[in-house]
Amino acid sequence: MLNKITITAALCAITVSASAQMTSYTKTSDDPHNYKPTAAYIDLFNADTYLDASISYGVKVETVILKHLMPWVQYRHSYLDIATHHVVSGYPTKEGGLRKQMVLDLGGAFFLADKEKKKPLRVVLSSFSGGGYTHTRYMMVPGTMRRMFGVEGGVFYNRKALEFDDDSHSMYSYKTPTGQEVPIEGVGTSSSNPQPAGESYKPLSMTNVVSIYGGLRLRKVTSLFINVGGRTKNNAKVSDLYADIMLAPVVPIADVVDINGAKWGIEAKSGSIRHLGWRVGYSARGVKTLGFQYNFEFGQRPGPMLSKSFMANGTFISMGFGVSIAYKKLL
Repeated sequence: MLNKITITAALCAITVSASAQMTSYTKTSDDPHNYKPTAAYIDLFNADTYLDASISYGVKVETVILKHLMPWVQYRHSYLDIATHHVVSGYPTKEGGLRKQMVLDLGGAFFLADKEKKKPLRVVLSSFSGGGYTHTRYMMVPGTMRRMFGVEGGVFYNRKALEFDDDSHSMYSYKTPTGQEVPIEGVGTSSSNPQPAGESYKPLSMTNVVSIYGGLRLRKVTSLFINVGGRTKNNAKVSDLYADIMLAPVVPIADVVDINGAKWGIEAKSGSIRHLGWRVGYSARGVKTLGFQYNFEFGQRPGPMLSKSFMANGTFISMGFGVSIAYKKLL
């Protein structure tokens, strides 16, 4: 029975595909150089798992200068940050309190190669969902893809709240107001070592990490529009794939203040700070003035590690989506 269902589904898919390929169309535009290179990406939602998960909004603005240089500025600020949400009275905390995660990326790419390639492009004619499946009818249309390849670099700033729980105690220590280095003791631990007044077992601090990065970027542009039965369909997209090495020579950790107002330092032990990191990312948007955009990134950011576990050692996944606003002006 299962084999019959599988065969039937396959025959239906072949029939739909064949029907789509026999559909007549008129190509109205196929010029990937005629896209809008100046764009604002507005993230309405961005989830970032770095150290403690956060949900942010953000904006990125980019343009192209003299067809080769593409500078950008990106700003992201969290409106929900687990580290700041967990603040409890009595913990040794950074003076002035914790602040939510903020990211600032100032960078640019220089494209060394800019080539066109003729290839079949997928144009979706219709799509609907039913019975737990999504049915898509599409056709392959000969079109032009523009490929731009180059190098990139910039400066990446990351402000992040830090919660030093039991898993991180072996990686850090307190520096007393008199300059003595002592362990961060857990709940119920009793020793002669001085500790901050209050709930000393979970200090809450901040880090402000400035990294420099460099790597490679591949941009693909398609701008194929066809007319099918009086309706306009397209394969029109700007996508970027990039990979960077990141370096942070200095990784500061702010002092904390106990309930009596005494200031205590947080000292990192050997191997507790990641100075070298990396990231790989992908983003895509439409070529029209207003469209949908999404982005995905993963890697390991430079900064403090809160444990050796996978999601607390600087490894992160970031995903966002929102709208793009594009402008045709080319500087």
